[in-house]
Amino acid sequence: MAREKEYENALVEIVNHIKGLHTILSSVMLDTAALRQSVLVNDKSRAAYADRVKAGTEIGKPLLESALRSYDQIIARLREAQQSSVEETAFPEAEPRILH
Repeated sequence: MAREKEYENALVEIVNHIKGLHTILSSVMLDTAALRQSVLVNDKSRAAYADRVKAGTEIGKPLLESALRSYDQIIARLREAQQSSVEETAFPEAEPRILH
């Protein structure tokens, strides 16, 4: 049972890490796209780059927020499963006894 608890905790941590990596990857992709657009149009203006980043953020933000909510739901379900397994082991159902 202790081993199962370790696996459940590890799974929650793994999903948390994936959530963080998703956020980082989204930021890198946004920055890369803004830089690429700046290079393609040969615009070296910092303001134009910032505008591209802002526009990309506005487009990508709802998608990222949806993905992060999904990760949060997965984490919540894992924690609920952990809690229910703890409650089951803490209060095992008593076996019916026949009194004589």
